[in-house]
Amino acid sequence: MNSDLNCLGWLLPQELDVIASLAKKVPANGVIVEVGSMMGRSSRCWATNCDPTVTVVCIDIFYEKYLVDHNIDTDHCIKNNFPLSNTVYDLKTEFVKNTQDLSNIVTITGESPDIDYPGWPIDLFFLDASHTNPNDWQNIEYFLPLLKPQSIISGHDCDLPDVKHNIKRLENYFNRPVCIHNNTSIWSFSLTAEIVK
Repeated sequence: MNSDLNCLGWLLPQELDVIASLAKKVPANGVIVEVGSMMGRSSRCWATNCDPTVTVVCIDIFYEKYLVDHNIDTDHCIKNNFPLSNTVYDLKTEFVKNTQDLSNIVTITGESPDIDYPGWPIDLFFLDASHTNPNDWQNIEYFLPLLKPQSIISGHDCDLPDVKHNIKRLENYFNRPVCIHNNTSIWSFSLTAEIVK
């Protein structure tokens, strides 16, 4: 089993495979920014698959009392190590527990984009936060100017209405089609060429 699946989270094994593949594209001494790190499942995947000189910036509110509410069957949650419904989690404690062995992770606590980001140019930006506007688009607008010319912008949950809307806006902005990675809900744009699915 992929060790990242030991962390509670929402990404499926095939989605972690995509993240691992994207992380490997980031050059040495690069920067990955993830908005919406939750308990660290995806954060671990970025940090363990990129070059060890890459800095992974993990941004989240990291609620200490986060009530999960969904309609997913309990057995399915247990099988996939998803958070259980009607359960309160301490996201900060879980994140620290799941990432404390990874020295290339830097955390920023706050509601992005209203944060104190240090301004580092970004090689890969991954958005997996509110999945609703205006917050998602505000994050995109905030981080777009910080993307390097050959960077990647990506995110999760491409089937949700506001995420779909933002993807269409980005297709117009970049003048190219989005890549929806096979059998996942991960979307991405390469600022130099379309990423192979």
